[in-house]
Amino acid sequence: MKTRRDNMAKILKLLVFVIITAYTGSVLAQSSECVKPLKVAVYVDNGARGEGAFRWVQIATIAENITSTFIDGEAVRSGVLDDIDLLIMPGGSSQRISKSLGEVGHEKVKSFIRAGGGYIGTCAGCCVLMQSDDKKHKNMMNIIPYTFGVCGGKADVDIDFNDKATEIVGIANGPWSIRYSQGPVPVKTTTKEKDLNTVVVASYAKSIKSMGEEPWVQFPGHPAAFACTYGKGKIFAITVHPEMDFNDHGVFKSAISTKLES
Repeated sequence: MKTRRDNMAKILKLLVFVIITAYTGSVLAQSSECVKPLKVAVYVDNGARGEGAFRWVQIATIAENITSTFIDGEAVRSGVLDDIDLLIMPGGSSQRISKSLGEVGHEKVKSFIRAGGGYIGTCAGCCVLMQSDDKKHKNMMNIIPYTFGVCGGKADVDIDFNDKATEIVGIANGPWSIRYSQGPVPVKTTTKEKDLNTVVVASYAKSIKSMGEEPWVQFPGHPAAFACTYGKGKIFAITVHPEMDFNDHGVFKSAISTKLES
């Protein structure tokens, strides 16, 4: 099993690089002489005010070659994403995030991505992109063609990144232990969003590591992370919390820092 530090470095490189790298492996041209900072916005509002949001705020604040800002639903509805490259949607409550964005905010986020923006979503930030169900997960954005299976429990889980993840950023196959906290176990639907291409890049492994109790549930084989192209934009959505366990700020500086084509 890889060390925590190695896990987080490689996973967060995946989080950022998938936004600027087509998963065919084609990387945007980068010039050492003419670059611009990556403009990152972290969503902090009702439903996204917990520890996950705080960790993303820390990551964005310490990262090099980016400018960061923290936005809420009102700012999204007012058009703040017009001047942003990458939107980070933290964990929390997908239902409350959806409500704080509102229908106008949903459309603003969708338009932002389709026009070429990047989106990273962890746990609830992944959920809010999924298909609404008939139970408690209503008014989602209905982008990713998966809906909610089992949700609940807290544990360290083994996540298997597959060959497609290896192709994107060279992350090794085999289980990575990452914090799970009441996230979804996605179930595929027949819904097809226009201009969307979704690739499963990681799945839950065969077991959950218990945190002092018996495992809450086992769900081997279900998707745990998605890489999508949506119009001209990129999405990376993961059901777990790789941002929750870091002990080396340098890892995150190198992981989230990147240079976009000018």
